[in-house]
Amino acid sequence: MRGPGSYEVGQTVPVGRSGTVEWVHRYTAAIANLGDDAIDVRLGGLYALQCIMEDSPRDHPTLVNVLSAYVRTHADAPLGKDESIPTDVEAALTILTTRDPVHDGGVRGDLSDAHLPDVALMDAGVAHGARLAGANLSGVDLKGAVLGGAD
Repeated sequence: MRGPGSYEVGQTVPVGRSGTVEWVHRYTAAIANLGDDAIDVRLGGLYALQCIMEDSPRDHPTLVNVLSAYVRTHADAPLGKDESIPTDVEAALTILTTRDPVHDGGVRGDLSDAHLPDVALMDAGVAHGARLAGANLSGVDLKGAVLGGAD
């Protein structure tokens, strides 16, 4: 007979903010993947964060901050001639722009000082209220983007 607080191996154990140890493992594994040298591993980490965002709306503020920081730190220098935005940065932007901002809890995507020339931010959810000060957005397609409250 098990008492309160006893769990079987492999059983999901309730903890903290999002409800399960599984969430913590998913989140830490995804974050660890973002620092990998291999693009496919970083992409896996980004898409894992997207899955967490879809599964846990209450964690949108944290994930918006993480994804925004990822974009800023990986698009922090001007691109050379004939260079394009890295695939992982495009993926992070796609995740930010396709999320449901209703769950953001007032957090604003912060792409300040990011170099994002020629990206497509059409119908961008990230643009509403976003911090864009110092961002290089030359040639960006903003058709349908909502920029209310952006700076």
